[in-house]
Amino acid sequence: MARIRVLQFVTNFCTGGTERHVTNLVAGLAASEFEVHVACFQREGPFLGELLERAASVRDFPIRRLLSPGTLRQQLRLARYVRERGIELVHSYGFYPNVFAVPAARWAGVRAVASIRDTGDHLTPRRRRFQEWVCRLAHQVLANAEAVRSRLIEEGHDRRGISVIHNGIALERFRRGPASDRVREELGLAAGAKVVAVLARLSGVKGLEYFLEAAALLAPLFPEARFLIVGESASQDAEGRPYRVGLEEQTARLGLSGRVIFAGFRADIPELLWRPRWAATRRWCRKASPGCSSRLGTRGPWPRPSSGSCAIPPWAANWGRRAGRA
Repeated sequence: MARIRVLQFVTNFCTGGTERHVTNLVAGLAASEFEVHVACFQREGPFLGELLERAASVRDFPIRRLLSPGTLRQQLRLARYVRERGIELVHSYGFYPNVFAVPAARWAGVRAVASIRDTGDHLTPRRRRFQEWVCRLAHQVLANAEAVRSRLIEEGHDRRGISVIHNGIALERFRRGPASDRVREELGLAAGAKVVAVLARLSGVKGLEYFLEAAALLAPLFPEARFLIVGESASQDAEGRPYRVGLEEQTARLGLSGRVIFAGFRADIPELLWRPRWAATRRWCRKASPGCSSRLGTRGPWPRPSSGSCAIPPWAANWGRRAGRA
């Protein structure tokens, strides 16, 4: 039986949730049933090596800006590539890949799927309208949460063409015993310290400023608490500095120096998560109403990393502020 040939299109292979998702998908699709190709704008990032090993091919289609003759040439090149490889379905992720790859797939005469994995608050109204128009060409639009689907419908997308597939985690990676003291020693944590951890790319859209504000409210109530930020800068601030620099300055202004630990990029997350007493999802850091995370797809039951530990549920979005007033 012939394998189904699919192509996954992303911006690049840098550290991020979508990039990790696509890498897991390529690894998880049965090789006996699928031949998976990967395409991108920028052939770079820490996930590239793994994809080179697992994907049937990895091809880049670099562009300088979205609307230009050069971009059109690259779209035509992608359409030819799809036809030559016998690819049957093109699946793109995010604004730029969607508006680039969906038309190319249609020109090649194959099915197109567009994934939209956020509510698009960072996009201008013009870009949201442009993406809605392009998605009319797609055979299916995939959202990763009901909130994303609802926003798309509000913006004019056809509700009949939108399906929701929630984010998932390969739990077997986290089913292991408590971490050794290596992690604690590397991070400079005392043996009895209570640790609140957040894991995210350090970017303005993640709302890590609110995590620090909550930490400032909790710090006087829990002198033994430490606040761990795991991740590295993925963007720059208005002055062109890495986003982390601004977070470090805010930490100092809030009097949290020595209480907040910037752990940088870590590849040992399963082991690391055995240490925190609480784990705050990045969406908990957003300035939103209680329950926002649940509507965005972070659903219970929430895991308990170790005995006596707990994870912060979505309805506790304002927990830090309430604790500060208690």
